[in-house]
Amino acid sequence: MARKSNGESPHVVMDLVQRMRKSGRTRIDLAREAGISERQIYYLMSGRNKSVGADVLAALARTVGCDVVLRKARV
Repeated sequence: MARKSNGESPHVVMDLVQRMRKSGRTRIDLAREAGISERQIYYLMSGRNKSVGADVLAALARTVGCDVVLRKARV
């Protein structure tokens, strides 16, 4: 299960990218299943974009069979 705190966590994105690669699906297939653009998938997988909205993280997580859990940041 991937986890994300109130700040963007690069570990969540890296874990998700790793799961996307292991899924064996193409970027086009992942984009279609998640309902986002293939360009967003490309930027994530190439490391160009490490800041991802919670909605995109959740859609991609569902596509590769995991969850993203949002928690309030500890202050």
